[in-house]
Amino acid sequence: MKAPDIVARKITEKIASSAFKLFRDKKFRRLVELEKFDQTEQDRIFNEIVISGIALGYLFFDTLSERPEYENDVYFPEIKIELLSSYGNLLKEIGSKDEDASLFKTVIKMRIDECQKEYRKNKKTYHYRKRSFGRLWWLSSATIILNAEKVSPKTLCSICF
Repeated sequence: MKAPDIVARKITEKIASSAFKLFRDKKFRRLVELEKFDQTEQDRIFNEIVISGIALGYLFFDTLSERPEYENDVYFPEIKIELLSSYGNLLKEIGSKDEDASLFKTVIKMRIDECQKEYRKNKKTYHYRKRSFGRLWWLSSATIILNAEKVSPKTLCSICF
């Protein structure tokens, strides 16, 4: 396996690249009426897309590391730690000020905390709707719940090789 910092870096690069493609997409720009925003706000929107992707990656590794077969493994927790600072490090490398780049770790942590709070809040609703609606439970909810129970680490980390 590759070192956690390398895995986190590759994941961050892929997220940033995908965010940039989305951000430059004409349909996306038209739907969100991006041209109505000044450059500072457009930068915030782009960074929010990246931050949300990194938070999702963090939460995925968090869920994966809770699986019984990995509870004593340090690999996934180390990737999570590296993910928190990987975007800020990338920004520093391309010329951002240290103080600006270091803020992203805090913002990413805030996004993760928000997602975890929403997950706990909606988990009860998810289980209720699953029981109430049977196989069509998903029709009753727009909430997406991160589920890493059936994803193998090999499949997950294959994006990094």
